[in-house]
Amino acid sequence: MTIDIRVDSSEIYTEVVLGPGHLPPTNHQIAQAGTNIFSEVLGALPKDDSLRQVLRKDAYLRQNFCRCFAGTAPIIDDQIGITLKPLAQESLLTGFKLALRPFQKQFALLDYQSRYGFGPGLVNLEATQLVVENNQICFPKGIEKYLVYWLRAYPEKWVHQRQGSVMACIRHGLLSGYPRDAVLKYTGLKSKGAKFIGNSANQGFFGYKLEDQLYLAQLEEIYQESGIEEVARKLLK
Repeated sequence: MTIDIRVDSSEIYTEVVLGPGHLPPTNHQIAQAGTNIFSEVLGALPKDDSLRQVLRKDAYLRQNFCRCFAGTAPIIDDQIGITLKPLAQESLLTGFKLALRPFQKQFALLDYQSRYGFGPGLVNLEATQLVVENNQICFPKGIEKYLVYWLRAYPEKWVHQRQGSVMACIRHGLLSGYPRDAVLKYTGLKSKGAKFIGNSANQGFFGYKLEDQLYLAQLEEIYQESGIEEVARKLLK
């Protein structure tokens, strides 16, 4: 697919031809490792921990935590329709940050609320690295060496916002786990002012090609085989 993209205001438009992008952001090894870490992190939280209570009650938020730890959604944040705003309360994250500390090479919390007005993000670093490796043309060269710093310092370069750049929209879609050609089609339509019925993100990313459906089925298989939802169910009783 061909689309004009601009990395930032200092760069000229470049026509880039990208082939089908159906390499998933995770695999069974990453998903299993994430499941084990999720188990340890939840297990380290006291029974009366505030985040435990929120995850127990909010099935949607809980599932998206699971998907991030399993790597099927490398990054979760408010901008893809996931309600993480409760996590902006520092008291909710105190225990979680402490429990996550031994796994800083695998996971990171992003907090850019003061600059951009929305809640924090959770990043599966191994899955995010895989996204960058599979889509190098869409990311700055050598970014894997300073990935966490880049994500934290330059959200405007990858967080999709209404007035954001085309490339930020592309990167956000990829880092959220969507197939590349669907991301490009969504971005192309959105940049032309197209309107979607219902949830714009879901309508924009899904339902284009058989390859996309196979990609999503592959992600779902990895996710289900990780057993992470069962881990969450047992530990959040």
